[in-house]
Amino acid sequence: MAEQEPRRICILLEKFPITEEPGFSAQLEMLEDMGNSLHIIALDNSGNTCAGRINASIKHLSFSLIRMLQALGTLILMLMISPVNSSRAFFLMLKLLIITGHPLRVLKSYLLAVLAVNEDIIPLEITHIHSEAFPETSRIAVFASVLSGLKVSFTVLPIHIYSQPSRETALLLAKGSFIITISAYDRKHLCEDIFNGKMRKPVIVSLPLGVDLNTFTFNRKYRIPAEPFKLITVGSLKKKKGIHTVLHALKLLKDRGMRFSYTVIGEGEEKKHLKALAEELGINDFVTFCGNVPRLKIIQKMREADLFVIAPEIAANGDRDSIPVAILESMALGVPVVAARVTGISEVLEDDETGILVPPSNPLLLADACENILKEPEMRQMLIIKARLFVEGCCDLEMQTMRLSEFMQKSGIL
Repeated sequence: MAEQEPRRICILLEKFPITEEPGFSAQLEMLEDMGNSLHIIALDNSGNTCAGRINASIKHLSFSLIRMLQALGTLILMLMISPVNSSRAFFLMLKLLIITGHPLRVLKSYLLAVLAVNEDIIPLEITHIHSEAFPETSRIAVFASVLSGLKVSFTVLPIHIYSQPSRETALLLAKGSFIITISAYDRKHLCEDIFNGKMRKPVIVSLPLGVDLNTFTFNRKYRIPAEPFKLITVGSLKKKKGIHTVLHALKLLKDRGMRFSYTVIGEGEEKKHLKALAEELGINDFVTFCGNVPRLKIIQKMREADLFVIAPEIAANGDRDSIPVAILESMALGVPVVAARVTGISEVLEDDETGILVPPSNPLLLADACENILKEPEMRQMLIIKARLFVEGCCDLEMQTMRLSEFMQKSGIL
């Protein structure tokens, strides 16, 4: 009997490689190692080269006047060859034109989907389409799904559904055969707030982000920290990260006579304000804003730290984190974590077991928690060991990738 041809998955991304989510590239590598055939379509051509050991073909879906004319010509041919699918895609495009308020964006996505189907999906014999849930990638994926007759699925991250939820988001995601979220918190939000019981609800699977344990190795030699203590935060400098709360907590620690250094890795619109706040609080000599640094240097900085501290909150515009991956990475490295109890963080960080949780926007309790975990070695050692065991059992990247592959197989995608 002839060997079955591998299924081919087209993955639509806003950009690739994804520097903000380096674990994503590692997950793609593992999916390929499991025998899956991938084709990546990225909308942003910056850095559009193959990352790591990924063998997937990578295509930049460019758009220009010439490309627009090519798409219109292809559209006429599609209407002749497949009138039913073409008509469905056209009427969906008209519907989105009405509800989005951004007709040019919808039209661009529609034409890009035509090009993707003609140049990639049909020639490469793609069997399934998977997309990030950004508005443009979602539109292209759904249009391509309707035009080609293939099923489409989505990975939904917090950035896709909290800061600017819309009727269009719900309509597009409802077209999916399934949706992957990174937390039960996000899954609950999709079910109760995005779909709201008014439309078809696809299968929604919660699959926490994985950590590559071959990279984030555990330091089994226990080290009792000493002053000046080394504290660190890794993440974008946005209001939702709550770094201003951390700075206020550090002011309290300074007033208590504790000596420390605090390293902040990341960039964002809050950087200028945070620097001014550190100076206002009189702790600017103890705080270093490193900006964006190479991935290996981030890991080294985290490994050298005595404590990872983060105090996320829900921003005024609704923007929020679900489970910051840096929390899991710190747990894997053997660096204890103090964090605010908000969104999905409690799904991976159990208070007094695998870390310390405090209420959001509470500098006093945050300072108390940091002091306790730095000065109580027995509690600290217990937290470190239990945190690593949790990551090994529930958030190993290889294990999570296998779960994803198994789910795709059960769904008939692989």
